[in-house]
Amino acid sequence: MSVLVKDVSKYGWEPETFEKIKKHLFPGIVLEVDKGHFNSSILVKMKKRGKELLFSGMVSNKVVERMGLKKGDKVYILIEPKTESFTIFKKD
Repeated sequence: MSVLVKDVSKYGWEPETFEKIKKHLFPGIVLEVDKGHFNSSILVKMKKRGKELLFSGMVSNKVVERMGLKKGDKVYILIEPKTESFTIFKKD
């Protein structure tokens, strides 16, 4: 699974753009960031349409450091099934 990561606050997304895609995002809380040699495994607890879901994915260590991603952070996940990738947004 490939990973595209964007941090809404650091990359200058306008609030209007974020609001347009927000309905497609899964809000969640980071439960775990397990740092490996080059990549980190993340576990996110999400809630969408009244259902609780667990999401697991791999993210580059550089991205984890740049975003300051840690346990307890509130994030949004955009899952892109056609490309089997996901985008993680962290909003300060």
